[in-house]
Amino acid sequence: MALISRTVFKSDWINIGTTTTYDAMIDRFIDSVEAEIAGICMQPIDLTTVFREFTGDGKNTHVLPYSVPVSITTLSTREEPTDAWTTVTGAAIFSPNGITKIYHEDGFSEPYYGVTLTVGYTTAPEDVQTCAYELCKELWLETPLAAQVERFGVSSITEAEAGVSIAKAIIRARTWVEQRLHPYKVFGV
Repeated sequence: MALISRTVFKSDWINIGTTTTYDAMIDRFIDSVEAEIAGICMQPIDLTTVFREFTGDGKNTHVLPYSVPVSITTLSTREEPTDAWTTVTGAAIFSPNGITKIYHEDGFSEPYYGVTLTVGYTTAPEDVQTCAYELCKELWLETPLAAQVERFGVSSITEAEAGVSIAKAIIRARTWVEQRLHPYKVFGV
């Protein structure tokens, strides 16, 4: 599920109704904003599948760099980097004190591990969605299609409309959105 619904964005945020004329451009804005929010938070926010590799250290737990919901799909191991992965059982995810860890009942004693995880929210928190819509609206306001209002400033989408090339980037908007996304940011893992 995306952080932003194109339909909701068009009707509630920029008031262009059901016209499909700008859908491709709006979809590029949405992709850019969702990547920007994942970058700010340094983790996926929207539900996604992630594969992570790590080396065994003999301990029963391994810290994962996520503060969003995480579930384990498979845990695999191999002796050499060129060997095929072998699925193992007995693993679980838990989050003591807000630190997400993977637990393996036999300990992580093999040389190499790979874990497939489902990371992120099925439905993102409302404050994250609002930030996404606001960033997307700032990109829209940078186009000649928007009403002439104070433009906020953006960094790096190039659009061509009516023969005019427009470079946009999320610059100033990022600062105030970044503050509101602080609770979803991962630090030091």
